[in-house]
Amino acid sequence: MAGLANPENWTWRSAPRAPGPIAIIDVDGVISDGSHRQRHLRKQRPDWKSFFQEADGDAPIAGSAAFLALIGSETTVVLLTARPHTLHQVTLDWLASSGHRWDLLIMRHRSDGGLRSPEFKKRSVQELRALGYEPQFAVDDDMRNVEMFRNEGIETLYLHSGYYEA
Repeated sequence: MAGLANPENWTWRSAPRAPGPIAIIDVDGVISDGSHRQRHLRKQRPDWKSFFQEADGDAPIAGSAAFLALIGSETTVVLLTARPHTLHQVTLDWLASSGHRWDLLIMRHRSDGGLRSPEFKKRSVQELRALGYEPQFAVDDDMRNVEMFRNEGIETLYLHSGYYEA
């Protein structure tokens, strides 16, 4: 489909799907178990670079593949992650081995380094909507993103991963 916003950070699993209903699913802490790398986030200043560098060692979260399989085929599954684009191939390789259903992967664009996760995801929602995709629900483990999705009128399920402890 011509005119996709930020095509460099959008990866379709196969051919782009026609606009319509979408489910927005986060990756880290929702379908990918990064608990082995959480130690990098428990520092006084979280070390996101090291956290992401170990992403290839994640196991799928139990039940997440089954959950995604329950989403109707008429709904496009969008994996919306604030992972940096440098993890693009690592993420694709992980998805290929994980058994998860997905249609579109949107990762943080190379030029998005200064955007916080909620800002990046909000912009991505706006881009999706501008192209005719209508979010039906979202699943995220970051309450900042949950709040943003809800403010955007999207029903949102919070999944506690332990990454963002108060």
